[in-house]
Amino acid sequence: SFTDFSVFKITFNAGPVNNIKRTSGTGILRVVDSKGALYGEGNDNDSGDPGALIHFVNTFYSKGDGNFSLLSNWETTDGNSPIALNLTNGRNLFTIRDGHTVTLDMDIDVRNLFIGEGASGSLVLGDNTTARTMLIRDSLSVLSGGSLTVSSNDAIHTLLLEGSIINQGTIDLYNSASQLADVDFYGVTKEIGPVMPQFANVTFKISSSFTLTSNITVNGYLSIETGA
Repeated sequence: SFTDFSVFKITFNAGPVNNIKRTSGTGILRVVDSKGALYGEGNDNDSGDPGALIHFVNTFYSKGDGNFSLLSNWETTDGNSPIALNLTNGRNLFTIRDGHTVTLDMDIDVRNLFIGEGASGSLVLGDNTTARTMLIRDSLSVLSGGSLTVSSNDAIHTLLLEGSIINQGTIDLYNSASQLADVDFYGVTKEIGPVMPQFANVTFKISSSFTLTSNITVNGYLSIETGA
């Protein structure tokens, strides 16, 4: 048993039947951005397929403007596109590159989301009047020049965050009372900053804790549940 940890860029060459064997214990081993003949969930030996003890994780980069659900608009550094499950299983990392605008047209569950690479790049929540939910299990990073905004369609979206918000660009989740995104914070470690974000409604859920490294603007309600 151990605390969760990650290994990066491993090459699994042809050989034994299994690339990794781990059938008991606690903690998650994350294999990130790796490759090779024995790479992948189907070649490990853990608690299931997919299992809870070993996670194979990819970083996907946007290829241009488009909807988040468009699988062909994402690629790894090896040029591989995701499958639909990669957008909803909470294991993968996504980067919206400079100059690209991605529109959230589905509910997603990702580990990390990076918006921009230091110059531009944007994510717009909502493609119509359907409310969307975005769950981020680790950190949301909006780099310098990047932006996270809501669309001009009437819808109330939801951002669920289990990690930190690193904002060096623009986060504006409030257009009007009918065009906004609620934010719910979970977990025990939070950073919100260093650039001031603009929120709509904010809830710090039970057992969550957080650290503000900048001011925040809340245009609706701020709720701190008992035990937060």
